[in-house]
Amino acid sequence: MKNIFWFTHDLRVQDNPTLKLARERSDNQLTAVFLQDPISAQQMGDPRKRFLRQALAALQEQLASIGIHLRVVHITWLEQANYLNSLAKELGSEHIFVSKQAGYYERQTLAKLAPHVVEVDANTLFSKHQLPFVAKTPRLTT
Repeated sequence: MKNIFWFTHDLRVQDNPTLKLARERSDNQLTAVFLQDPISAQQMGDPRKRFLRQALAALQEQLASIGIHLRVVHITWLEQANYLNSLAKELGSEHIFVSKQAGYYERQTLAKLAPHVVEVDANTLFSKHQLPFVAKTPRLTT
């Protein structure tokens, strides 16, 4: 099965539960992608830009060692869903794996994706089922 792994904020390889699941379900046919909004990149300071370049270089090297190619694409937020849908169609991918996203724009992008999106809650210390209580979403009042 061909699949896509979308790296967002979490650039880990070793202990990344989303990447682990994607690899298990991909029969060694996994394409990794990191999408960077050029407008956001322009707003970064030089130390942050340097850190991101180094992190992406290390990520490419780590992924290459396990047979996964990383595509780094500079594309605006508005075009990311179209790009991912086109890539999935081009590769014949069935799923796009991504760590659960909480941001408004990220959620909008995910809602526009044609292939089945597999989100894994990988950015929290504990998952909801590990909590000793029922987690409720707070309601905003005005």
